[in-house]
Amino acid sequence: MYSVLIVGYNSANPANNSIIVTRDASTGSISSEMIDCPIPDIVQYAPATRVGDTVYVFGGCNNGDALTISDKVWGQVERQGPWPEARWFHSAFSLDGMLYIAGGCGVRDCWCYHPDTGVWTQMPDAPEGFGLSATVEVGDTVHFIGSEWNMQMHLTFSVTGGWVREPDLPFQCMRAGAVCVDEDIYILGGYCTPSQVWHYSTHAREWSVAGQLPIPARQCRACLIGPRTVLVCSDTQMMVGDVS
Repeated sequence: MYSVLIVGYNSANPANNSIIVTRDASTGSISSEMIDCPIPDIVQYAPATRVGDTVYVFGGCNNGDALTISDKVWGQVERQGPWPEARWFHSAFSLDGMLYIAGGCGVRDCWCYHPDTGVWTQMPDAPEGFGLSATVEVGDTVHFIGSEWNMQMHLTFSVTGGWVREPDLPFQCMRAGAVCVDEDIYILGGYCTPSQVWHYSTHAREWSVAGQLPIPARQCRACLIGPRTVLVCSDTQMMVGDVS
C-alpha cells in the first residue's frame, strides 16, 4: 500500500480539509479516506511535509499543525522560542529528521524545526526570494524549480553545502509538481507548461522532455504513490500515471 495526505479544500467533502489517498500496489486500485482537520479552508499554499510518524503543515498564518500518522489525529505545534513569521507560497521539506521551511511571498529566509525539542532555528537566507516553486528532495539535497518571480530559477540546498544557485532552467516553471525517481527529477505541469513533463538527470545535470500529461494541470502538486507511479493533484482534478 502507498498512501498520501492531501491538505486543503476538496469538493468531495468540503467539511473536511484533509484526505488520505491510498493505492493498492497489487491491484492499482485507488481509495480515499476523509479525516477531521482543524486547518480552515481559507489557508492556501501551505505544504504538508512528513517527518517520521508526523506530517507538519506550516503556512497561511504562523501556526504549526501536525498530524500523527499512526492515529490520524491532528494537533497544534506548541510555540516556544524563536518562531518564523507568517507566510504562504513557501516551500517545506525534510532533511536528517528535521522540518525546513524556506521562501514564500515577500520573504527569503529559511528555518529548521527540531521535532525532538520543539524549537525553530533560523538558517542562512536563500540567494533570492522564491515562491510556488516545485520542491523535491534528492538524497541529502533539495531542489527548488521555478518561482512566481523568476520562472527559470533553479536553487539547491543541503545541510552541509547550504544554498547553491544552479544554471537557469531551459523552460519557464511555476506552480508545478515534482517527484524524485532513481535520483532523477520529474517536473509535471505548472502554469507555463501545463501539459508537459520534464526530466532532470542529477548526474548529467541535463534537462529533457519526458512526455505529456493526459490533462493539463496549471497549478498542481505531485507525489509518488508507487515506485514510479505519480499522483498529480491540481485545482480541478487528480490523475495517476507512471513516469518512464
